[in-house]
Amino acid sequence: MTIFLTILTICGITASLVALFLSWRWSAALAWVSLLPMYFLEAHPVSGSALTFWAIACAIAICINTLLPTEVSSSRVGVPYMTTGALAGAFTGMLLSNAGMIVGTVAGAALGSIAFCNTPAGKNRGITFPSVKWLNYTCAKGFPIIATVCTDAVGIMATVSMYTISSPSF
Repeated sequence: MTIFLTILTICGITASLVALFLSWRWSAALAWVSLLPMYFLEAHPVSGSALTFWAIACAIAICINTLLPTEVSSSRVGVPYMTTGALAGAFTGMLLSNAGMIVGTVAGAALGSIAFCNTPAGKNRGITFPSVKWLNYTCAKGFPIIATVCTDAVGIMATVSMYTISSPSF
């Protein structure tokens, strides 16, 4: 049963990341649902408080996506840059701690947004780095990306912790 639930978690994480690159509105919900199998394992690699925290973060991300105009929420402009940056920041931050993972994800998404602004597509849309338009763009597209990537990173850390062989204490 442990292997089945682990595979279910990995498939959910993969699906939410693909949905994130496609700018699907419900990618944060899919990321949270992928944490559920880890909660129901005997070893409990995901606690109830962590599940509640990420449920609230994903609910806020879905509310933000719902309140945005359709042309903004369904736009894929710059999303690969921000998602790739957020993933790189999350994996770098995972080396430190949960807080490092969150900070790394936020920093990676912001740097991905800055990188997009320096491409011809970003410049054609009039998005320049130190501007209000950049901040609005980064907040509108960034928070759902951050919530999804962080939730997926928690699922990855839980999966890795299940199968990590600890060294014997001497």
